[in-house]
Amino acid sequence: MKPELKKKLVLNLPYVLMGLLATNLGEAWRIAEGADMSEKVLSFTTTIKTAFLNPLPSFYPTDLLIGCCCGSLLRLAVYMK
Repeated sequence: MKPELKKKLVLNLPYVLMGLLATNLGEAWRIAEGADMSEKVLSFTTTIKTAFLNPLPSFYPTDLLIGCCCGSLLRLAVYMK
């Protein structure tokens, strides 16, 4: 493996891992029950445990989008600082 590629992979690995963890947050929000925002937030606190029982990320398209957005926002925040 080229040193340049290896350096880029190592530098971006934390953002990828945070994005993959954020997919579980997206899954927890998706499976939370509730008609309005307050009910959904209350249900979210209980479904978070269920979502993180599986160590693998969620591959549902919306969950992947949330993970990509969270990882990208974290990368942007570090870049801006």
